[in-house]
Amino acid sequence: MVALLLAISFVSFGREVQVDCDDLIFDSKVLAGNPLKDPTKRHIAVFRPAGTRGRSLPLAVFLPGFGGSSDIALQQRGGWIKIVSGLHDAGRDIVLAVVDGRNRYVCSQYINSPSSGRYEDYICDELTPFLEHNENCGKVFKDRIVVGHSSGGFGALRLGMARKKLFCGVVALSPDSYFDVTHKPFTTDPSVAKIGLDMIKAVSAPTFAPVDSKSGEFGYVLALCADYAGNKDGTFNWLYDAQGHYRNDTYEQWRSADPAVIAGRLTRPFNRDQRVYLEGAAQDDFKANIGAQKVADNLKGKGVTFTTYFPPGHHSDHVEERVVRGISWVLGAPVRDIAP
Repeated sequence: MVALLLAISFVSFGREVQVDCDDLIFDSKVLAGNPLKDPTKRHIAVFRPAGTRGRSLPLAVFLPGFGGSSDIALQQRGGWIKIVSGLHDAGRDIVLAVVDGRNRYVCSQYINSPSSGRYEDYICDELTPFLEHNENCGKVFKDRIVVGHSSGGFGALRLGMARKKLFCGVVALSPDSYFDVTHKPFTTDPSVAKIGLDMIKAVSAPTFAPVDSKSGEFGYVLALCADYAGNKDGTFNWLYDAQGHYRNDTYEQWRSADPAVIAGRLTRPFNRDQRVYLEGAAQDDFKANIGAQKVADNLKGKGVTFTTYFPPGHHSDHVEERVVRGISWVLGAPVRDIAP
């Protein structure tokens, strides 16, 4: 099931801090037969301080943003090494595992969908137990954290809510949330509104090539319709009908997936023993900071331990430092403000 492809040590920050990087391949059972015929074999990029394999360490499962993947993490290792090194400097050694949640439409949002696959089950029921055993990490509840940025931040919130006994910590950086402010403008963009049902049927065909993550608003909305508005037969609902009229019922399917809406609806969105770190860059290009604050507002008075932080910069600025700060807070380590 697993192939160990590489284990190389690096030196980061000019200090004698070495980080091992492993490229693991995991063949999923729950993704077998997924509606989009996406591959079941996926890479996991695993980073840990060198010389710690004999120690049981906390596990941080990282969910990349839209278009991101473990493959990219392996190609661009420097930032991940900085994260593990930064946490080591803070006195918190961890295993950081970057997963692959991509599908034909770019991103699964890390949830179960009848039209794209069981990605929540893949991460929670397969990958996390596998990493616990294979990497000697996350053996107990207090040592398992789910972390994500952007679409991954959405995934971290949703998995933290859905699997309250699995992850003690949730770190959501610029998460997709509060769709009425952050996402509805995408759904009414002219480039999306002009797409007819014939085009949607074409891109849904099994032989159609994957949608490029750079395909603009249409590609993004298409992906989210597959994730949020799926049907039991593997199809999904589009936001416009055959006459080009906006479908509020489809958008309501989106809203039902919104972490801010879920946090407001549930009496206990998280357990009392979970710690939730909500964060969004102060100049976030997609207003994800407003979304993070909305989630926080909806958690108040519900017995949830959470904090908010709004660092300087834009959506994808200072991500490595932000990850370090979030994980440090969850693990009770000192945190520092992020400079512009």
